[in-house]
Amino acid sequence: MEVSGFLCIFAANMQTIYQIIKPFDRLLGKQKAKKDKKYRLMNFVVKQPVEEGILLFNTMTKAMALLSTEEKMLLESNPRALPSLIEDWYLVPEDFDDRLLSRQMRRVGQMLAKPKKDITTYTIFTTTDCNACCFYCFQKGCAKLTMDSSMAQKTADYMIKHCGGKKVMIHWFGGEPLYNKPVITLINQHLKDAGIEYKSTILTNGFLIDDATIQEMKERWNLKNVQISLDGTEKVYNRIKAYIYKDVNAFQQVMVNIHRLLDAGIKVHIRLNVDMYNVDDLYQLVEYFHHEFERADHLVVYLHTLFGEVVKQVAIHDDEKRKVLYAKIAAINANLETYGFLSKPRLKRKFDINHCMADDDESITILPDGHIGKCDNFADREFVGHIDQEEFSVEGVNSFKEVINDAYDACSICALYPICFRPRKCMSAQNCFEEERHENLTNIKRGMLSSLEKFKKKEENEDDEIQD
Repeated sequence: MEVSGFLCIFAANMQTIYQIIKPFDRLLGKQKAKKDKKYRLMNFVVKQPVEEGILLFNTMTKAMALLSTEEKMLLESNPRALPSLIEDWYLVPEDFDDRLLSRQMRRVGQMLAKPKKDITTYTIFTTTDCNACCFYCFQKGCAKLTMDSSMAQKTADYMIKHCGGKKVMIHWFGGEPLYNKPVITLINQHLKDAGIEYKSTILTNGFLIDDATIQEMKERWNLKNVQISLDGTEKVYNRIKAYIYKDVNAFQQVMVNIHRLLDAGIKVHIRLNVDMYNVDDLYQLVEYFHHEFERADHLVVYLHTLFGEVVKQVAIHDDEKRKVLYAKIAAINANLETYGFLSKPRLKRKFDINHCMADDDESITILPDGHIGKCDNFADREFVGHIDQEEFSVEGVNSFKEVINDAYDACSICALYPICFRPRKCMSAQNCFEEERHENLTNIKRGMLSSLEKFKKKEENEDDEIQD
């Protein structure tokens, strides 16, 4: 009894970084310990050792706790001596069905969520034409369409009518969206004249950016950031992009344009498309960035595997090559973090009810001819409506919400299960690899460490607040 009492003293030192989010706090309540049960960590709990002891983060409840070194030892030897972890659902009985609880919570949470009647996120294709000819482009073979001023006006009118007066998020997309700059300005101006608040991002290859474009970006487009896709160092990049222009060093031009954006105070996100064909070259590109953009405050660089776009890439099907690829990706990410290029990690602190824009009722895509879709990967097909029509195809919308449930053996013990949505139509969701899971867990752990830093600062200065 003396030992038990001694252990519980340690348990009282546990620090809560994040409480259980709504609606789980009400739905779950406090778990009551059962005397006849042995306890274990819920499968959804991610562990991250730290100097003070260990961090625990529950991907379902979004709660996070800091345990001391002594409490960490108790967790391994006598979990019942940590009653707070039982109450807050970090620990569950050994025979507990974690996945069943997660599915139940998701269903109830979705039922409690307020219906989304307004459309506030728009991916707008200014054109499906492009000045580059990337071999992996998922729009290869699509019709080349360009939005005219009349359709741009109708698009803006549609957005004003269906956003419910709420703030609008616009993603400018293509093709190459800067191939048709006038419609971007026209739509933004019309929204502004109607009193609609908006912000935007643009996905571009960066070649067509000039001083006049940057002025538009700052004064009229209200850009949150510019995302530029790169594939390698100069020789590799120029070969893969295969621009239509002759006798032009496209790589050097894009580098000049990135400097222009950064000098203008515009945030730039560089997406490095990666697979076996270029992963080794990207090491050199990151080193180039380190010297070229060493003091850039508004630059983020990240890797994006091309499995979704090019499902025939060999690394997706070859286990050994995929392991090699992800090991190299991890090494590149380590360099990006060392050089300060990775985005600041953040833990998602909201209830997960959907995978992406495709199964989100607040989001649609609008093509240059006015057709409405749900996913940019289905830009040339799978339409659910048109801006000239008020109603959507219910069957079409619901088809993007169909998910693959418990399709893999790893689901039974995967910490990512509560936040994993695998839409049946999504190309990138058709496979589940150990390497991908490890990468996602690594990102969560980075977020845990970042949250701990904020927690410490809050303790040092009570005026500071943890930003979720």
